[in-house]
Amino acid sequence: MFNNDELAILWLDIFDFLTINKKQDIIKLFETPSEMYDNFASQKQEILKHISLNQYDKMMRMKNSQNIDKYIKYLEDSKIKFTTFCSDDYPEFLFDYNNNPLILYYKGDLNLLYTNCVGVVGTRKYTRYGERVTENYCEKLALNGVTIVSGFAEGIDSIESKTAIKNNGKTIAIIGSGLNSLYPKSNLKFSEEVAKKGLIMSEYPPYMQAQTFHFPQRNRLIAACSQCVLITEAGIKSGVMYTKDYALEYGKEVFVVPGNIDSEASKGANAIIKSLQGSITIDPSDILEFLAITDNSKQDDKTEKGLSEEEKMVLECIGGNEVHFNEIQIKTKLDTKYLLTLLTTMELNGLIKKLAGNYYAK
Repeated sequence: MFNNDELAILWLDIFDFLTINKKQDIIKLFETPSEMYDNFASQKQEILKHISLNQYDKMMRMKNSQNIDKYIKYLEDSKIKFTTFCSDDYPEFLFDYNNNPLILYYKGDLNLLYTNCVGVVGTRKYTRYGERVTENYCEKLALNGVTIVSGFAEGIDSIESKTAIKNNGKTIAIIGSGLNSLYPKSNLKFSEEVAKKGLIMSEYPPYMQAQTFHFPQRNRLIAACSQCVLITEAGIKSGVMYTKDYALEYGKEVFVVPGNIDSEASKGANAIIKSLQGSITIDPSDILEFLAITDNSKQDDKTEKGLSEEEKMVLECIGGNEVHFNEIQIKTKLDTKYLLTLLTTMELNGLIKKLAGNYYAK
C-alpha cells in the first residue's frame, strides 16, 4: 500500500524530539528516504552532527517494521490520512517553496488544494468591525466557489471557516498542532464538520501538542497554499505579519482591509497599507477580480426581492455600518413597537444582526 520511501518518512516522523528542520537535515544525508532508513547505522557520525547520542540510540531501538505498522494502525484508527513528498498525491506546488513539508496529515478532500484558494487571516482579538468585514468577504467568496484557507485559530480564523461552511462553501484548515491534539479545543467539534465538508491538515504528527513556534511554520503553509492572502483585521503584533511576510516572499498578492486608525485591532493592517506591502481592498469584488471570477452569487437577492418597503428602509439605513436603534427609528420614522418587531423578524431571517449596545448591522 505504501512504498519504502513513504514508510521511511513515516518512521522518521514518529520522533517528536526532531524538529522539521532536523528531519530534513537527516534525509538530505542520503539519496532517498528509504536509503536513510536502510543505512541509518552506517551514517552514525554524520547523523550525530544533527542530533544527540541519546536521540540516535532511541531511533535505533525504534527502527523496526513493527513500530511503523503500529503507527499506521494508529493513523487508521484515527481516520487520518497522510501524504509525503515522495507520494503521488503530494501537492506538487509545494516543491516551489523552501522548507516544504516532508509529510502532511489530513482529513477531508486533499484536492481542494487545487481550487481557487484565498488565505484569510486576522487577529484573535477581533472587533465587531473585523467580524462583520470577515463575514462579508468570506460569504461572497464562498458563494462564488472560492476555497477559504484558515489557520483555524480563535478569532478571525474561526469566523471565516464557519462563514464558508454556513454558505455551503469550502474551507481548508491548516493547524499548528497534531490532528488528535487540536488547538484550540473550542474548535474540536467544528473540526469534524470541516473534515466532512472541506479539508483539515497539519505537518505535525497527530499526537503533537501545539507549540509557539509551530504557528509561524503553519502560516507559511497558509501563504503557500493560497493564490492570494486577505487580511481583514490585524494588530501591530499579530501573527498575521508572518503570513504577510511569507506571502510576499512567495510572490503572492496581499489584500488588506483598512480599519479605524484609532483601533488597536487595525494598526497592523493599516501599517501594511502604509508601507505599501499590501493592496487596499474595500469590497470582496477586488478579490474576485484578481482571481478572474465573475460574481455569480445571489447574495443581493436576500436584500431586495420579496422585501417590504419598511425592510428596505431599514437595510438602506444600516448600509455597511453599525447603527443604533435610535438612529434607525429617527431615519425610518417607524413606531417603536413596530420597529422592534420588524428588526427581530429581519434578524431571524438573516437580513441583519443585533449587536451589543442595541446596535444593528448587516
